[in-house]
Amino acid sequence: MPNYDQLSEYKPPVISRVYASDGSLIGEFAKERRLFTPVKDMPLLVRQAFIAAEDKNFYNHPGVDLEGVLRAMMRNILRAGEGKRLQGASTITQQVMKNFLLTNERKFQRKIKEAILALRFEKAFTKDQILELYLNEIFLGARSYGVTAAAVTYFGKPLKELTIAQAAYLAALPKAPNNYHPLRNPERAVSRRNYVINRMYEDGHITEEQAQKAVNTPLETVLGQKRQNTAEAAFFNEEIRRDLLKRFGETAVYNAGFTVRSTLDPRLQRAAESALQEALVAIDRGQGWRGPIKNVGFREAPTGEAAEDLLKGVNVPSDLHDWRIALVTNVSDPQKAEIYVKGGETAHIRLADIKWARPVQDGRKGSVPKEVSDSLKRGDVVYVTLGDKAENAYYLRQIPLVNGAFMAMDPHTGRVLAQQGGFSFRASQFNRATQARRQPGSSFKPIVYATALRAGYTPSTLVNDGPLYIKVPGQPEWRPENYDKKYLGNVTLRTGLEKSRNLMTIRIARDVGIKNVATMAKKLGVMEDMQPVLAMSLGAGETTLEKMVTAYGTFANGGKKILPIYYDRVQDREGKTVLKSDIPACPNCLQPQDQSETDKREYVLEPIKNYQMISMLEGVVKRGTGRRLAVFKKPIAGKTGTTNDSKDVWFVGFTSDLVFGVYVGYDDPKPMGKRITGGGTAAPIVKAFLDEALKYYPADPFTPPPNAAIANVNPRTGEVSDAPGSVREAYAPGQEPKKDWYGDQNFQTNREKDYYQRDHVKEVEDNINLGTGGLY
Repeated sequence: MPNYDQLSEYKPPVISRVYASDGSLIGEFAKERRLFTPVKDMPLLVRQAFIAAEDKNFYNHPGVDLEGVLRAMMRNILRAGEGKRLQGASTITQQVMKNFLLTNERKFQRKIKEAILALRFEKAFTKDQILELYLNEIFLGARSYGVTAAAVTYFGKPLKELTIAQAAYLAALPKAPNNYHPLRNPERAVSRRNYVINRMYEDGHITEEQAQKAVNTPLETVLGQKRQNTAEAAFFNEEIRRDLLKRFGETAVYNAGFTVRSTLDPRLQRAAESALQEALVAIDRGQGWRGPIKNVGFREAPTGEAAEDLLKGVNVPSDLHDWRIALVTNVSDPQKAEIYVKGGETAHIRLADIKWARPVQDGRKGSVPKEVSDSLKRGDVVYVTLGDKAENAYYLRQIPLVNGAFMAMDPHTGRVLAQQGGFSFRASQFNRATQARRQPGSSFKPIVYATALRAGYTPSTLVNDGPLYIKVPGQPEWRPENYDKKYLGNVTLRTGLEKSRNLMTIRIARDVGIKNVATMAKKLGVMEDMQPVLAMSLGAGETTLEKMVTAYGTFANGGKKILPIYYDRVQDREGKTVLKSDIPACPNCLQPQDQSETDKREYVLEPIKNYQMISMLEGVVKRGTGRRLAVFKKPIAGKTGTTNDSKDVWFVGFTSDLVFGVYVGYDDPKPMGKRITGGGTAAPIVKAFLDEALKYYPADPFTPPPNAAIANVNPRTGEVSDAPGSVREAYAPGQEPKKDWYGDQNFQTNREKDYYQRDHVKEVEDNINLGTGGLY
C-alpha cells in the first residue's frame, strides 16, 4: 500500500505568472495550469457545488460512503442488464487517493486499495484538508487543474465572483471534462450543469428560486476568445521565460508558481505592435500578391457546415486579433469577389481594395488587377480583415514575408517598456529584437561621432565631404559614396551627422582610429569584437536591435551606461522575493530603493560631450534624415539607418523619457526596394508609436551641463552667427568659438575654403591601412 504521509507536505505544481507594470496579467508558464487556493479562501458556494455533485455525505462518512455504495450497486444491476458501463461510488476522499497515490485502472484490486487508504487517510487528515487537496488537484479540462485555474479559463474571473450556474458547471466537469465541453457539446454541458444545480437545491445549499434562475441562465464562457494582452506581450514573455530557465531551471519555472513583476507598459506595447504590424503589411503589399493560403475545389458555392468543413484546419495566428479566414465562393462579378468568412458570415472583397494585389510570378509583379478574377479564384482560402462594415466589405490580407522588430526602454533605468520581436509570435517565435544580428547601417554612425567627441572634436569641427578612393594592397580599390552620390565639401561634424554623410564618417573614423571606434562600440555594448576596418564605420558589422537601443539609451542617460531589464522582481508562491533588479534611482520600481545609494554606473561619455552628441542627434530630427518626426515639435533625438540595397532600414532614437528603435528587413536579407529607407520607412513606424507614447511620456527639453559654454553658430560652416538657421552649440569651457573663427580649422583665404567645397575635387588616398587609419 502506498504511503500517504507525503501528502501532508504536498505542494502542487502551480502556474508561474507574469504581470505588467500596471498589474495586468500578460503571461503564464506552466505544464499544468493550476493556481493554488487554501480551502478557507474558497467560497462556500464552490465547495457546496462540488460536494453536491460528487459526494453529498462528504462531511458525514469515514472515507467510504456505504449508502452510496449500495445505491451504486442497485444501479449497476440494472445497467449490467442493459449492457451499460458500470457506475462507481467513489467519495471525494477516495478520488484523492486515486489521483495522488494510485492509477486509473478499472480493477477491483485498485478499488479495494482506494477504500482502505481512504479510511486510513480520514483518521490522519481533516475533512477541509482533504477537500483542499481535491479542489486544487482535480483536472477540469482545457489544460486547467484545480477550481481556481478553471474559473479563470472558463469564465475569466476569480472564484469569489462565480455565480451559482458557473460554480455548478465547474462541478459538472470532474467525471468527463471533454464530454461536457461548452463549445463542442453545449447541450450535454448544460444538462449536466443543471443536474448539479438541482442536487444543490435538493441538498439545501440554494433556494428553489436561486435554482430556477441558475437553470435558466445561458452557459457562456470565455473559451475560444482571444486573450489579447497575453498575445501582445508574447515576445516579451518569451525573453523572461528564457532568462528564468537559465537561472532556476525548468522544474521551478513550470511548477514553483513564480510571480514575475515585469517592466512592460501595456499601452506602449500595444502601440509598438500596431505600428510595426501596419508598416510591415504596407511594405509587403508593395511586393505584390503571392496567392492564397490554399485552394479547395467545389462545384456549388458552399455555405454553413459545408464551407466550414472546407476551412477546417486553417486558422489565423492568435495574436492577429482582427484577422479572419475566408473562402472565395464566386468571382463572376468583375468588381467584387463573394466570400464566406469562417464562423458563418457571407461578405465580399471589392476590386478597389485589391489594386495592390498584383500577382507575383517568378519573383516579378504582374499588372494591376482590372477585375477581381485577376487575383482571386473560386476556392481560394485567404486572410481577410473587416473593412467597410456598412457594405459588409472585407480587405484582402497576406502575412508579410518582410519582418522586423520594435523596442522601447526607460533610458535612465534600462527597464524594457515594450518589445515586438516580429510581425506575429504565433507565426514565428524568433525574436528579432534580441536574436537577429543585422547590419545597423548609418544608425551606427553616432558611435563613430561619439569617439570623435572623446578625441577632441566638437560639433563645429570641419570635415571634408569630398570623394574618397582607398587602395588596399591585394584588394580592389574601395570607392565609398554618399547615399545621394553628391558632396558638400568641407562642413561641420553636426552637418555630417544630420545629413548622414558616409565620406565624412570614414574620414573621421580614419582620423580618430578605427580601433578606438571599436572600443567605443564595445563600451556601449553594440559589438563585442568589432573588426577594425573602416567599412565598419558605416554600419557594416552586425548587432541586435536591443543592443542599439541600449546604446542610444546611454546617450539619453547623460552618458552613463544602462543595461536592459525585463522585470523588477520575482517572487515564489509564498511571496518571498527570489530575484530582483538592482536599478539605481528607479522611481517606478515596485521594490523600494535606498535613496542614499549612489549611482555607480560608468560614464561612457563625459556630460558635456554626451550633451553634444544628444544635440547633434536632435538636429537629425529637426533638419536631417529623421525630420519626419519633427512634426511633433518636441525634443526628439535619433538616427536613421539604411544598408546597401536597402536590405535593412533603421531608426533608433530617444526623448528625455523614452529610448526606442525599429528595424525592418527580410529574415534572409535581400533588397526591399529603392524607395525603402530609414527616413522614409523606419522613421514613420516610430512616428506611429510616438503618436500614442507621447501621451504618457511627455518629452522634456534636453538640458546642457551647468558648466557648458553656449554659442550660436552656423551649422554648416561652424562660424559664430546669430542669423536665422543658426543653432545653439554647447562647448567645454574655453572651447567656445570666437567671432572670427571658422570651424576648428583656420583657413587663410576664401579661395582655400572654395577649394574644399568644390564638388568635382577628388581626394586620392593611397596605401591606407584600414585597420589603424595610418599609412603602410
